[in-house]
Amino acid sequence: MLSLFKNLKTKKKNSHLSNLIAVSKLDGSLHGEEMEYLYKVGARYGYSASDIDSFVNETTTVDAYIPQSRDERVELTLDLLEMISSDKVITEEELDFVTNYAIKLGFKVEIAGILVRKMAMELVNDKTRAEVKEAILPFLVY
Repeated sequence: MLSLFKNLKTKKKNSHLSNLIAVSKLDGSLHGEEMEYLYKVGARYGYSASDIDSFVNETTTVDAYIPQSRDERVELTLDLLEMISSDKVITEEELDFVTNYAIKLGFKVEIAGILVRKMAMELVNDKTRAEVKEAILPFLVY
């Protein structure tokens, strides 16, 4: 049973890192700020910088992990938004990617775009994660 839990946790981490890497490469290159953010998230998951470098260079995809809780879906979406804003430039293509990701995570199509843009605006205005979560609460009551 413990190995099953460990495999689920590893799948979740790898899926999330794959998504962060994919969104960071949308503009054609992986910027220094984006790599630093990947290292930060990787460290949070117990990965070394060399683990992250290897992960970035892998060409295989990882099966998606879909979180069950709304809070975890918000956290993963915030990570993606922090990734795309780390180079101080947010493109429509990046916002569309995160919006589609939010829909795949289980946010309703009707609110996903508004939710992602609201979260992005709050992050650009240097709001903390807690402040962003507070600002989007009205959108999560559906």
